[in-house]
Parts: sequence; structure tokens; C-alpha cells
Amino acid sequence: MKEFIRTHKTFSFYTSLVLLVVLVAIFSPFLTPNDPFASDLANALKAPSEAHWFGTDKLGRDVLSRIIYGTGLSLFMGFTIVFLVASIGTVVGSLAGYFGGKVEMVLMRICDIMISFPGIILAIAIAGIMGGSVGNTILALTIVGWAKYARLVRSLVIKVRQEDYIAAAIMSGGTSAVILRRHVLPNIMPLVVVTASMDLGVMMLEIAGLSFLGFGAQAPTPEWGLMLNEGRQYLQLAPWLMIFPGAAILIVVSIFNLWSDSLRDILDPRQNRG
Repeated sequence: MKEFIRTHKTFSFYTSLVLLVVLVAIFSPFLTPNDPFASDLANALKAPSEAHWFGTDKLGRDVLSRIIYGTGLSLFMGFTIVFLVASIGTVVGSLAGYFGGKVEMVLMRICDIMISFPGIILAIAIAGIMGGSVGNTILALTIVGWAKYARLVRSLVIKVRQEDYIAAAIMSGGTSAVILRRHVLPNIMPLVVVTASMDLGVMMLEIAGLSFLGFGAQAPTPEWGLMLNEGRQYLQLAPWLMIFPGAAILIVVSIFNLWSDSLRDILDPRQNRG
């Protein structure tokens, strides 16, 4: 472990930051200095002070507590969406790339249809039809996100499918399910994992964007994008209502983006830009 840390100092540093964010998300209900849902109209729109480090919002709720509590929700939604789109895309792409023919044609035409629409616009349309909520946000972004993984996995599976050891496995009587599980998926998963890690930051931005537009989490949920939406009408009177949630999004997304870059350099060294 010590040797790994010395060899990959950048990855180890960003991993520690990711773990810190994850721990804050897990223990957020216990780390909030005040109840993130409790209103106190007598202290509404109070500037940052010793009692409220990040100030209070229009209902007198502690902004710091809502940001800390919102960390858990943002990470839960981000990880859930990335897991779902990567899983669905991997299954669809593996079937299309391995079996080819009509299976590939049908599945790839569906992917082409999904990719032909701008992702965030389609997500807004889906969320708008179903109504704004955490569950609908996850569903909308999953629907528009899986096709990219399917195309990536399909190209990887086609390449692996041509290897000699796959032909040997077929000749030895291996079933398609066994070959996919034992020989194909282990060879393509590193790149899928790298791609998924790089999408974490993107998904968190899209989640915040949908909530900011009113198609994501709904009040009184302490979600960062929703907090930005609630604070924009008080930008001149209480700028901290947008500054602190915006800073939380910037910091967390930057950490995950930098971590995914360092992870890519380890799992896929051919892409190392250094």
C-alpha cells in the first residue's frame, strides 16, 4: 500500500479528497450544526456570522447545514445515475457487439435515436412530463445517458471478439454467457470504470442544473441546484445564498473530475497525457 501511494501520489491525494466528500455525505445528518429543515423567520436572510457561518435563507434555515445535508443527496443521485447508465449500457453494448447481425442493428438504431437528441434537453422534457422529483431526475438522466456507454462497449466487445482466446473458448464449447462473463467483460471493464468515474462530475452538474430549472428536487429538499434557484431572487440582498451552494458544486465536481483523470492514468496508461 505504501509503495502504491508513493508511486501514485496524485491519485492517492485526490482519492483522499473523494473519501472525505463521501464521508461527509454518509454522516451528513450528524455533521449539520442545525436542523436543515427547521424554519426561523425571525432570522431570515441573516448574513454569515458565528451563529450561522454561511448565513440563513429566506425562511431562516441555516445554509451551512443545508449544504452539508445536500452533499448526501447529490452524491447518492450522482452515483446511482452513473451506476445505472453504465450497467444498462454495458449490457446492451455487450449483446450488440458479441452477437452482431439483427441484434446489433436493432440495439444500435435505438442508441442512435437516443443520441440524436441533445441529452440535457431530452432530460428536461422527460422530467417535465413526469414532474420534478429526485426519482424522476434519476430516471430522466438514466434514460438519456445509457446510449453512450452502449456504443463504447459495443466497439470494445467487437475488438475483443476477434481475439484468438475468444475463438478458442468458442471451440472448447463455452456458452455465450460464460464467454461474455469470463473473457469479454473483464477486458472491457477498466475503460468502462474510467468513463463512469469521469461522468460523476458531469452528472452532478446536470442534477444541479435540472433542480435549478425546477425539474429536479423540490422544496424543501436541501439540494444544491435548488438552493441556487431559491437564492437567485435574493442575489443583491443576500448573495451568500448563491455563493456558498455554487462553491460547493464547484469544489465537489472539481474533486471528482481530477480524481477521474488520475484514475484514468492508472487503469488506461495509454491515455496518459503526462
